[in-house]
Amino acid sequence: SKFFIILIIIFIAIYSSILFSGSRSGILIASIALIIFLVLIFRNNFTFNFNNIKKILYFNIIFIPLLFFVLTHLTRDQKIKEMVVTTKNQFNEFKRGKAPLRWLLWQDTSKMIQQSKWYGHGYNSFSAIYPKFQSLEVRQQRAIGLENAHQPYVPLVAHAHSDFLEFLSEWGLLGAFLIFLPYCLHLLKVFLFSFSNASRLMLAGCITFLIYCLIDFPSRTPACLVMFSVVAGLGVGYSKISSSIN
Repeated sequence: SKFFIILIIIFIAIYSSILFSGSRSGILIASIALIIFLVLIFRNNFTFNFNNIKKILYFNIIFIPLLFFVLTHLTRDQKIKEMVVTTKNQFNEFKRGKAPLRWLLWQDTSKMIQQSKWYGHGYNSFSAIYPKFQSLEVRQQRAIGLENAHQPYVPLVAHAHSDFLEFLSEWGLLGAFLIFLPYCLHLLKVFLFSFSNASRLMLAGCITFLIYCLIDFPSRTPACLVMFSVVAGLGVGYSKISSSIN
C-alpha cells in the first residue's frame, strides 16, 4: 500500500538519526525493531506472485536510492568514524579480559548507591559525586576515548550510562518506590488491560523506552524525555476514552 511506502520512508529518516547520533546501543535496538517490523508485516500478508514481486521492485526503486544516500553520508560522518574506532578498541580490550566502559560505570554507580541507598545523594548530583567513586579503569578508558575523539573535550563522566542506576544514586530507594515504580506500574497496567489498540501500541513504545533506560540514558536528552512523556500521556488518555466508550 501507499501508506506502507510512506511508513518505510519515515522509518529510514528515524533510523538515520539514530545512526548519525553515534549511539551503538541505539543502533542495536533499532536493528532489532526493524527485524520485528518486517516479520510482523510479511508473516501473514505476503505470498509469492507476480503482483507482489512487482510491488517489491517498486519499493526498491524508492528504498535503494535513500539507503545509498544515507550510507554515503555515514562514511563521511566523524561520529561514525569515532564510533567504529571505539568499538574496535573495546573489542580488543575485551579479548584481553577488560570489561567495557559501561560495565565499569555501572560498578562505580553501584558503589554510590550503596553509600546512600535509602535517600540518595540528591537531584542532579551524579556528575559532582561520581569522581569520588571513579575507578582507575574508567579513567584509563576515558583517556583512550580522548585520544580518538574528533574534537578535544574534558574527560568527565556526566551520566552513569543507565538512567535506572543514576536515578537510584540520586533519589535512593525511597525516591524509586515513591516516584518511579508507581509510574511504571501504572503504564504497565494500562498497557495490559486497555481496550484500545492504539493505546497499547503507544505504551509498548514507552515500555521499550523504560527498558532501554536500564542500559543507557535516553531520558537525559530533553527531546527524548518530552517525546516519551507526550506518547505516555496520549496512550493513557486514549485508554480512558476507550474505557468510557466500552
